[in-house]
Amino acid sequence: MVALNINFNSIGKKNSKNTIINPTELFNALPKKYEYLRDVQSQVLEEWYEKRESKKDTIIKMNTGGGKTLVSLLILKSSLNEKKGPAIYVVPNNFLKEQVKKEAINLGIEVTDNDKDPDFYLGKSILVINSHQLFNGKSKFKEGEIGTILFDDVHAILSILEEQFTIKLSKDREIYTKILSKFETTLKEQDPLKYEELKYGRLQGAMVVPFWIWQKKCNEVFKLLLEEEEREKKGLEEKEVTFKIDLVKENLKWYECIIDKNSIEITFDQIPIDTIQSYQKCERRIFTTATLANDNLLSSYLNLSSLDEAITPKTCSDIGERMILTPKLMNPNLNDDEIKLSLKEKSKDYNVIVLVSSIKKANGWKEYADLIVEKENIKKSIEDLKNRHVGLVVLVNRYEGIDLPNEMCRILVIDDLPKVERKYAKLIEGILGNNIETMANTIQKIEQGMGRGVRSSDDYCVVILLGDLLTDLIVRNKFKLEKLFSVATLTQYEVSMQLMEAVKSQNEVTIEVLNELMDYCLKRNKEWIQSLKGELADKKYDRTLAITSETKLLRECYDLVLKGEIELGVKKIIKFAETNLTISSELKGLLLQKAAKYFNSISIIEAQNLLNNAHIYSKLLVNPIEGIKKQRKIIEPKPQVDLLIEKLKDLTSNEYSIKMNTIRINLNFDDADYNSFEEGIMELGELLGFPSIRPDKDKGKGPDNLWAITPKYYLVIECKNEAKSETISKNYCNQLSGSIHWFEETYNLSNRFEAIPIIIHPSNYISKDAYPNDKMRCIDKEKLELLKENTKELAKGLSMLKSYNQDEIFKLLNHYHFDGENFIKFYTKDFIRK
Repeated sequence: MVALNINFNSIGKKNSKNTIINPTELFNALPKKYEYLRDVQSQVLEEWYEKRESKKDTIIKMNTGGGKTLVSLLILKSSLNEKKGPAIYVVPNNFLKEQVKKEAINLGIEVTDNDKDPDFYLGKSILVINSHQLFNGKSKFKEGEIGTILFDDVHAILSILEEQFTIKLSKDREIYTKILSKFETTLKEQDPLKYEELKYGRLQGAMVVPFWIWQKKCNEVFKLLLEEEEREKKGLEEKEVTFKIDLVKENLKWYECIIDKNSIEITFDQIPIDTIQSYQKCERRIFTTATLANDNLLSSYLNLSSLDEAITPKTCSDIGERMILTPKLMNPNLNDDEIKLSLKEKSKDYNVIVLVSSIKKANGWKEYADLIVEKENIKKSIEDLKNRHVGLVVLVNRYEGIDLPNEMCRILVIDDLPKVERKYAKLIEGILGNNIETMANTIQKIEQGMGRGVRSSDDYCVVILLGDLLTDLIVRNKFKLEKLFSVATLTQYEVSMQLMEAVKSQNEVTIEVLNELMDYCLKRNKEWIQSLKGELADKKYDRTLAITSETKLLRECYDLVLKGEIELGVKKIIKFAETNLTISSELKGLLLQKAAKYFNSISIIEAQNLLNNAHIYSKLLVNPIEGIKKQRKIIEPKPQVDLLIEKLKDLTSNEYSIKMNTIRINLNFDDADYNSFEEGIMELGELLGFPSIRPDKDKGKGPDNLWAITPKYYLVIECKNEAKSETISKNYCNQLSGSIHWFEETYNLSNRFEAIPIIIHPSNYISKDAYPNDKMRCIDKEKLELLKENTKELAKGLSMLKSYNQDEIFKLLNHYHFDGENFIKFYTKDFIRK
């Protein structure tokens, strides 16, 4: 007989750890390693507990390092005790999954990462998974019933959602050619020259498949995707379609198809998130995030437009200390290599972490870096930083999803702007221009990056915002930062700016001065700490979610369309576009195009009428079937020096230099985006005092750029910066001739003006079958480099002027050959027939 040793004291007795619902009381009952909750954690938990039953969805905003993981685990354990299980804890990546598991062990809460664990289904443990496991077409949770889901660091999960609901097909795949051939006729009608360039791999930018032909043929594309899935199963292609096709198939007709010379992107304009049934039916959903200022994507992607506010701590005092410095704002002539060398010296004493958007950008740090970290070596590299002093470490495309507390990161560098991954997002940015909403997404990613280096209220680091594009973005939006940064980050930035201004007023800002400034933070200067803490002490979070009315509208109308209430959705969009006086004309045009896309499934004729109306507001949309009526809007020549002085008065001399720096970066023949290049040419004209526009962008016809350089002469400019050929092709010459014809029709009806055709191309040689306009001039690599170098010298010269004297400014313009008479002679060449 076996003698059983049973402790009946534990049988039939309630285990308080598994019954208490109030999360703060639950914390006290856990066998944890922590003695107490921080104030900010208690405040958030108490408010969540009081409000938990009133709404299905809750957003919790806490500063980076405010203890979100502990709060999240307590909320999920409380939900299990309340019989709201099974419960899932979703994180962006496996790196954070391990961190959550460690935190759970410290708290004494049972978790598992095994989705077959019976304790998960019985509500005894919390399942910790990464977002790819939940959001994919083959997910076992796609149909399953879940009681509670918590998304941690949800802004980081949004970029994964974008990826999972987008299918990208590279040109190397057979399916690329098959899909392209299905839309050949319509793409030719949209723009025959662009289509030919696309076909031969020369196109700058991308072409959008018009919605009416996409809706007609999307089922044929779906069949091709099914064939591609079979190829992937056989190992003939990398698995791009397999895990995504079931997410997109039901709503494919509302998708966008964008084609460029490298790939095809089949993507959403609204994520059909409810395809994941377990997400849609879940009884309780919690979203934790940092205190960021833009909630548009959060609301739209996760379909949370009914929420108006978040739960936050009572004050901003929970955030760590950051000194945010922008060296080029203090002195635009500081050299990037000097700054990098100085940071390399600093890295002997402090770990310096550099965030870059790409391997190409990382290579710019190669001679200074002790370590360059990509996806493959991220886990080992983070462990190294935990265990020893490494030095200067470059992280590629890691603006979110990693923690670098305390000595792991004392100096954090964000080197220029993060990349826009989706082609569709790039197109929207191109349509809307320097719109606060398009800027908000970029600034938000930068702020997420800033959060990597400060992970608790007693942590600190210096943040360096480096690069001309990033500096220019801040300069352009200097009066909008309160709408772009969170309250705490904005306060830190403003206090740091005051410090920078105080230093500038006393010294010329050199590398040595910059180093001394950083030491106020790094060497724990008490006055600096008190100044920053004092400003943060009485700041309160804005609980109201920052969601624009158009974001809410578009999500609402998309949901109506999915329910079959298309006419109602379309009417709502039209009414909003026509009655809202605060939105830009570009946004009105985009809204009307979306309305046309939805309405096309009911009436093709009415959809085309809507699209024609949309073109009144923007010419960067897809072209209607019947074409576009001409819009005659011209620029008049004006005195160059007067316009330049107006520009100088709008900007400080530093800001003028920064803008010139940014333009120089965008003007190159290697990898510059065509839109950035054309925008750079237009802005260069404005900074030189020439009235400048982009007719092709603004009107849908005409040259890429038009400058009025004298009362008589206009430069009609075509930009071919992405051209790889050694000669200027026949197509390019024909395009420039067409732009001259447009100029004569639009500007020169009275024969007052003369157009000088300019092509910007790596070479000034033309192909043997090309017959250009006899007056055509070329800006090739040599002339472009000369132009860029002299703009730098001009900016320096203007910054040294004590006043904006017309004669002195004209002398500078004349000296560097930027006056209208000399520009053509000095910066352009004759073409040569090869």
